[in-house]
Amino acid sequence: MGHYREQYDAPFEIWPGVVIPVGRHPWEYSQVQFGSTRSRPVDVQVRWRHGGYLTGRSDDYNLDLGARLSRRVEFGAGGGLRDIRLPQGNFQVRTGTARAVYTFSPDLQVRLLAQYDNLSDTLGVNFRVKWIVQPGNEVFFVVDQGYDTVGDRLRPTQTSTSLKAAWTFRY
Repeated sequence: MGHYREQYDAPFEIWPGVVIPVGRHPWEYSQVQFGSTRSRPVDVQVRWRHGGYLTGRSDDYNLDLGARLSRRVEFGAGGGLRDIRLPQGNFQVRTGTARAVYTFSPDLQVRLLAQYDNLSDTLGVNFRVKWIVQPGNEVFFVVDQGYDTVGDRLRPTQTSTSLKAAWTFRY
């Protein structure tokens, strides 16, 4: 069982035509989750969450699948449906993810992640290289690309690139 509470000082539109009013909004939910171990070549995770949400109710359904083709290659895909029923209006949020990971060595890994949702109608793609120079010293190179999915083709909307180094100094 989970407990949430959110408070808003101004009303906001959570979905076109659905406005959440000012105030304190507490709610509770329950969930059931089943899954297989991720240490197997193929795994599956299933979750259903039911209960309150802001001023109404929500049911969340999630399915994630993972496959490890070798100790170097990993793929995954997942999807979710959030069915939200509020006095102000009903709507559904659909999400999807896909990921691919290639591990060159325990110290060098490349990861590609794509995420979509129908609320923003955008696709986000994240490419990351992680290099562990030595334990406690890591370098990350990340490229994020956003795409607008409205219409019949993808239109790039934003790109960001970052390089991060984390070093641990012991004395």
